[in-house]
Amino acid sequence: KRSLSDSFAEPYREKFIPGLKLLKRELLKAGAVGAGISGSGPSVFSFCTNPKTAEKLGGIMKDSFSSQKIGCQVYISKISGKGTRLI
Repeated sequence: KRSLSDSFAEPYREKFIPGLKLLKRELLKAGAVGAGISGSGPSVFSFCTNPKTAEKLGGIMKDSFSSQKIGCQVYISKISGKGTRLI
């Protein structure tokens, strides 16, 4: 959870994602372990501990962007425990 806090790059990039601060607060309140921006954006992600919460968080993200007339796609997946490997 602590490693998801980005006080270096995210404050500069969040202006490109309308409503990000509020969205992150809503996600944390709804059970997210953490949330952030992937790379320079525009991807927003959150982590949680179970599939039911993941569905709920995905809905919150979709509703947030839809209310601002911003298109989005929600992907829910498990985190692999295998680590780095050559495919």
